Amino acid sequence: MAKAKTTFDIHDELYGSSSDDWMDGLAGNDLIAGLAGNDVLFGRAGNDTLYGGAGHDKAHGGIGNDLLFGYAGNDTLFGNGGDDYMRGGIGSDLMAGGDGNDGLYGEGGNDTLRGGAGDDTLAGHFGNDRVFGQAGNDFLRGDAGNDTLKGGWGADRLEGGNDADFLAGNQGTDVLYGGAGNDTLYGGLNSDTLIGGAGDDNIITGAGFDRVRFDGNSGHDAVHDFEDGVDLIDMTKLGLTDSNLFDKVSVSQDANGAVISYEGATLLLAGVDVSDVDASDFLI
Repeated sequence: MAKAKTTFDIHDELYGSSSDDWMDGLAGNDLIAGLAGNDVLFGRAGNDTLYGGAGHDKAHGGIGNDLLFGYAGNDTLFGNGGDDYMRGGIGSDLMAGGDGNDGLYGEGGNDTLRGGAGDDTLAGHFGNDRVFGQAGNDFLRGDAGNDTLKGGWGADRLEGGNDADFLAGNQGTDVLYGGAGNDTLYGGLNSDTLIGGAGDDNIITGAGFDRVRFDGNSGHDAVHDFEDGVDLIDMTKLGLTDSNLFDKVSVSQDANGAVISYEGATLLLAGVDVSDVDASDFLI
């Protein structure tokens, strides 16, 4: 069935039908609701509110600070310019914020979120989500599911949430927190802070002067690419001192490298000899 086409150029309220609708608000602050069907919605210039409704919808906010809601279906939401707010709803959605400081929330389904330029907040929520910060100082969170988070350019904070997540800071001075689950953290370029959280995590420091957080809740983690004299083991949350550090913390050797132990948690420094580990490697 051909799409029903509706176009206006004022502050509009446009409502679709049970068919596949094509609606264009043009200039002005518009309210556009696709309702049932696989709809295509254009807000264009102005601060618009677009609702996809049931069906696999495409919504383009255009220039302005827009609100985009996918609801049911596998939807595609584009914010373009402006500070946009988007919620994907039920289904596996593709969301791109574009320029501006955007908030993207995938909700149900296996979603893909891209922040674009600006300082964005991106949260996948339920499902196995792919979240990309791109330019700007972004906050990325996976929540439930086995998620992939990549920060891009800027000083980003990445939080995996539950389950087994992959976090990559890429460029910028980033903070990566795996949360629960057996996670993989990659710092990338510049000086990053890497926190595995609960679970048995693999941590790759990458380039720069990196800090790897280690405490009694860390599980059995492995650090790859640890550079003696450059990277640090961060134990600042534990109240240790120079005088009691090695009373509380033990360092031993196994076939894979030096093993640091604290209250049942272990941190393997892969490829590092125990003789190279001393107080200068710890931040307390």
